[in-house]
Amino acid sequence: MAAEALPDSAQSLAATIGWTLIPYIAVVSSLLFAIAPIADIRRIRVAQSTLSLPFAPFFFYMLQSALFLLYACVTSNKLLTATTMVGSVLGSYYVIIYYTYSKEKRLARWYLLLGFCFYALLLHGASVKSTQEAKMIVGVPGNIVMILTAVSPMSKLPDIIRRKDASCLPTGMSVMNAVAGAVWTLYGIMLSDMVVIFPNVISTVVGIVQVLLLVKYPPPSKAEHVV
Repeated sequence: MAAEALPDSAQSLAATIGWTLIPYIAVVSSLLFAIAPIADIRRIRVAQSTLSLPFAPFFFYMLQSALFLLYACVTSNKLLTATTMVGSVLGSYYVIIYYTYSKEKRLARWYLLLGFCFYALLLHGASVKSTQEAKMIVGVPGNIVMILTAVSPMSKLPDIIRRKDASCLPTGMSVMNAVAGAVWTLYGIMLSDMVVIFPNVISTVVGIVQVLLLVKYPPPSKAEHVV
């Protein structure tokens, strides 16, 4: 009996440790996501061109980070505040660099104007409601924007297939959509929280598709396709 109980105890301990570590792994994955676009941004700076990379993923990532920073303030979550602050700062940097070298500045300005108005509206709504209501006011749109961050590069899918070239996909973000999405999906399952599970399942699936496209249609070593 003792011999049989030992493996069960070991499995139980391993499961407990695993579930304890998942929240911290989720936070680390968010920080890795925040730095994932740096390589693509470096390419933009070196080429002094946006290449074939779309503006939307960088913009939605910045907006997503800003919304979840607001959510962290509403919920008084210090850990989430720290990670989303990093994401907000880096996301703003990515948008500034992209805008600097973009030839489609008018479109980028429209994105930024609408994003600012949207954020201001949610900020006002969160400031006049109870904490529970504010969580929904900010959390639900934040999840929608997170989904847009993941799926927006797929707007280039017809061009990718036609040209057999996936250089228009932001490589780091594509990989981290799959990795961070999977980790946060697992964390959501642990919490039994569909608000966490649903958007991250989508991010995971879309991220896997993007990685497969990058493998099937690898970008040329000197891809400098200007949008």
